[in-house]
Amino acid sequence: MIKRMMHEPFYTSGTYACERLGLWAGWVSQVGSFSDCMPVWNEERNICLVFSGEEYTDRTEIDNLRAKGHEFDSTNASYLVHGY
Repeated sequence: MIKRMMHEPFYTSGTYACERLGLWAGWVSQVGSFSDCMPVWNEERNICLVFSGEEYTDRTEIDNLRAKGHEFDSTNASYLVHGY
């Protein structure tokens, strides 16, 4: 399925599977886009997020997450999982 969605050479893709949970996920995004960092994990690796698209968070929310000790790249979707 992923190969069928790779319409352009500037696309990237990935998959994640966890048989124990019965979970299989696949995604396609443009290289360098907001969601070109999937999947995203929290520090303990017990929460995972697969996100597609764009999201516009107020800068103060991002700063608050960092002040709580979370580590992420604020230029992509990697901070989203820490708001859970």
